[in-house]
Amino acid sequence: MLLITGAAGFIGGYCMQHLSKEYNILATDRQELPCPVGSGIQFVRGDIEDGEFLQHLFANNKIDIVLHLAAEKSLVVCENNPGAYRTNVLATLELYKLSRSNGAHFVFLSSDQVFDGKTGDYKEDSLPSPINNYGKYKAEVERRLIGQDGVTICRTALVFGYKINPFSVNFDKSEVVNQSEFVDHVVARLSAGKTIKLSFDEIISPTYVGALYRQLRMVLHKQPLGILHCCGNEAISRFDFGQKIADFLGLNVSGIVGVKGKSYRPKNVSLNVSCSERLLGIKYPSVDEMLKEMIEDEVDND
Repeated sequence: MLLITGAAGFIGGYCMQHLSKEYNILATDRQELPCPVGSGIQFVRGDIEDGEFLQHLFANNKIDIVLHLAAEKSLVVCENNPGAYRTNVLATLELYKLSRSNGAHFVFLSSDQVFDGKTGDYKEDSLPSPINNYGKYKAEVERRLIGQDGVTICRTALVFGYKINPFSVNFDKSEVVNQSEFVDHVVARLSAGKTIKLSFDEIISPTYVGALYRQLRMVLHKQPLGILHCCGNEAISRFDFGQKIADFLGLNVSGIVGVKGKSYRPKNVSLNVSCSERLLGIKYPSVDEMLKEMIEDEVDND
């Protein structure tokens, strides 16, 4: 059985639905799922900060693998709310302890935010040096877990895709607030003839959620130990990425305004994927390939 935490989230929901074709899924989240689950999925609502709840999950189910996706992902919340440490660090470490004591392999989703952004092209063994609390929390978990038995750490970056219908939501702010809604925000603002501000000095390795799913699927199959990078294979600024989205969808790129990035965001957190590609035996996609897949997936789902 595969336990997926954060199942009501953008990444968790996508992985849950697709992995249910291969695994019996036990899914959990503190929120209710946004839509009914399919066959092969059992959902239990609960909070991973609740130790008794976690113990109950393992006591009543034969869990073989844990895909830990639950986290407080907002950089702003992590900067201003000390409680995020309990979710992102303490609950994660407790979940790992239960996983090991029950013989389950533990897959932890980390982030490009563990780096300071001074050089870019970071490798799996590059030394973390985070500048914001979110990155510090991820880096602390990495440090505590690396070298332990039964652990795979997967760093990813700006996971994108159609999270909602961008034509049905009014995005009042000209800056992207929820990073998982990056595409939705860009499309909605430009479609309405409004401007959107994107940083020209932040370099990232954006990742289509479908590509991340395939990479995580291989991780679950092979269960390699250590750190991998699970993301796109191309470094690009947020500004240029927004322009590519607009080009692919036939939107007016003149509505995209270049601005300097926030001080709490590292400037170049592009990830080198050569080692991870070899380890998983798959070719990571370019930005163009991922945008094409995103559009094709949306058409197939209509």
